[in-house]
Amino acid sequence: MEETQRIPLPNLEGYNCFACGSANPIGLHMHFFLEGDKVVSDLVLDQNLAGWENLVHGGIISTLMDEIVGWTVITLKRKFFVTRSLNIRYLRPIPVGSKVRVQGKFRSESENGRATIDALLLGPDGRKSATGKAEVAFLSEKRIKEIPQSHQKDMNWLFEQLEIAFNKSALSE
Repeated sequence: MEETQRIPLPNLEGYNCFACGSANPIGLHMHFFLEGDKVVSDLVLDQNLAGWENLVHGGIISTLMDEIVGWTVITLKRKFFVTRSLNIRYLRPIPVGSKVRVQGKFRSESENGRATIDALLLGPDGRKSATGKAEVAFLSEKRIKEIPQSHQKDMNWLFEQLEIAFNKSALSE
């Protein structure tokens, strides 16, 4: 079986995002990788993320799913977007202290500027613990202009860094 290359994805430093921000002292501090056609993040969910009976809170699971959807679009499409919907199916509880993997995969894009992304959360045993399906809408040039200039600049920097990472990876193959 051929091993899939794992490409580390750049991250925006200094942001306060609960899921991926480096500046959030109580955040998840997620890091992302491209593995084949999937964007993945591996992390340990500690006791501060508990809901009931030492199980990870369902809201944390939905946060993981939402974040992987976002990074899948950022990585594979490099477009500004908003999430229109995210449907999650909780399959198995996750005990706190568990190492999990969340992954996103681009499913389809329509002519009306929307796309569908699949999300998957694998528990510590590698079994499916939650699945998700999201619909995103790509922003028009008019809508992009409504985003603060500093955010536009940061996202464009991230898009450029992704391109560089992929080009370096292609050269090393």
